Amino acid sequence: MGSAAPAFRVYQRRELEEGYRVFYVTAWGYAGDHAFGWFPKALNLHPEIFALLAHEGSRPKYLRERTRGQRPLLEAFTEFLNDMGMTYQAIGDCYSYRARQVGRLLAQDRYAGIPAVNLVRHPVVWLEFYVRWRAGNMRMRSGNTDLLA
Repeated sequence: MGSAAPAFRVYQRRELEEGYRVFYVTAWGYAGDHAFGWFPKALNLHPEIFALLAHEGSRPKYLRERTRGQRPLLEAFTEFLNDMGMTYQAIGDCYSYRARQVGRLLAQDRYAGIPAVNLVRHPVVWLEFYVRWRAGNMRMRSGNTDLLA
């Protein structure tokens, strides 16, 4: 008598056998700067890439984040993104975390292969945006920057 074949076979999804599909893009002080909005849009032009822009919408729902300043552990967010992006070749978050936070994640063996890039803008470009943003945010008329001087 030979060995009996199992009554059923367990099939694992092919995606689960592969490594992480996650990537991170960081930039110090994104703060809604529209000069940085082009990058995730450009990535999303590729049908197999899903790039999130400062993905704050689902974090409170799924990761119990309660304030904008609060961030879930990057390990938990990485697992969440990887699970969410199983049908893509790559899924990433742009600008939700700082480079130092992502660096600590990548120092762990489990996450060491995750690609990350830190975009840096010219300081004058950032200052021009910041002055316009602060002036508009303070309800000042165009051209009036008295409180910023």
